[in-house]
Amino acid sequence: MSESEVAVITGGSRGIGYGIAAALYEGREEEAAAAYPLGRLGVPDDVAGAAAFLTSGAAGWITGQTLVVDGGLSLNAGLA
Repeated sequence: MSESEVAVITGGSRGIGYGIAAALYEGREEEAAAAYPLGRLGVPDDVAGAAAFLTSGAAGWITGQTLVVDGGLSLNAGLA
């Protein structure tokens, strides 16, 4: 990624299974996962994969974009 390339990853941090998110859903993970179109809560590797792509040569023509990594949750909210 060069200095002139800009990319943002945003999305369902509440659905990523660690830290605060884990405490929010503890004991009701299945219920929470049902709200996501993918039917599961995210894991850190879901976001890491997006970050790895955006910083790779494969994303060399992508700049000024926001990549929403939220398991499809924003689709349910009518934000897409």
